[in-house]
Amino acid sequence: MIKTTRQAIEILKEENFPIDRAVLDETGLNTIEMRLESGAMVNLGVCYDKLKPEDVAAIVKRYPEKRHKLMVSSMVGNSMGGYFSVPQAVMAMRMAGLKREEIEQITWENPKHFFKLPLG
Repeated sequence: MIKTTRQAIEILKEENFPIDRAVLDETGLNTIEMRLESGAMVNLGVCYDKLKPEDVAAIVKRYPEKRHKLMVSSMVGNSMGGYFSVPQAVMAMRMAGLKREEIEQITWENPKHFFKLPLG
């Protein structure tokens, strides 16, 4: 996964794609730093065979200066992620001591701004 992630970032740069308009999805713990350093938006897709809700909370806590580049989504995957994985990630972030505003930034504000959604 590290090699593939590195290649994807290199291709985006070689093609002069605006890296700040790219979303790097399927994030794993072993590639999070590389993804955050790229300048792209990093999606933390909650799925029990990749990122658990507790992993999301740990990442958000560990990189406060990069929170503007994070968002959370659910992925059903091959294991029991499912429809409630984002609320579970929200609960894990609350349990980890993150404030409501910090959680809303990642779950609501960042995706809204990135995708230019006309929402209040």
